[in-house]
Amino acid sequence: EALRAHSAAYLSSLPFDGFAIGGSLGKDRDELMKLLTFLVPKIPRGKPNHLLGIADLQSIVQATPLGIDTFDSCYPTRVAQHGS
Repeated sequence: EALRAHSAAYLSSLPFDGFAIGGSLGKDRDELMKLLTFLVPKIPRGKPNHLLGIADLQSIVQATPLGIDTFDSCYPTRVAQHGS
């Protein structure tokens, strides 16, 4: 957590139009939500937050109220191809 907090503080000081969250996001959805609950308050409000690598609808539904605006997800393609 200390490294993510340091990274968020540094990146927040730079003039980016928004922020992407990716990398090692935990071994399951619970760890992902714990990470987002910790991290999202540390990045500037009012700029878009993008979450990478989300593969299921429940993660999208749970991450949106935490402050995630857009997603990089295989979920829509998988549902379109396989129906689930």
